[in-house]
Amino acid sequence: MISNALCGDDDAGWAEYHAQMFPPSPMSPPDSWLRFKMNSAGLNVARQLAAARNRGIAAWTVEHGEVGDWPLAHPPTVLWMPYMAYGGCFGCSWLDCPHADDVGRAAVLARRHAAATGTELSLMNMPLIVWRRSGA
Repeated sequence: MISNALCGDDDAGWAEYHAQMFPPSPMSPPDSWLRFKMNSAGLNVARQLAAARNRGIAAWTVEHGEVGDWPLAHPPTVLWMPYMAYGGCFGCSWLDCPHADDVGRAAVLARRHAAATGTELSLMNMPLIVWRRSGA
């Protein structure tokens, strides 16, 4: 479950996204160049996705009330950066990794996540707002 501290235009929660995007692999650890890219560009992407999600949570909370009052336990969302769309969730830190190539596929994956968590299916047919790195 998320806390109210994650709402707004900050990048709180980015570390959870970064860990999902780049899980540790003891079998083949990345070389120094890949580690540099994961911890520079990858970190920037994770921060921008988290900020987009947090803006979405803030808007969802304005419309639907505080976390316990939401009509969906795991509201699906789409987080978009140029050329990358990620399915996301406002109710937890789930992020579709690897990302989808298009917004429609990301929306399908986000709805599947919500359905797998027991969300009422009739509520998930609403259009999803695509939250991008610089606003909705």
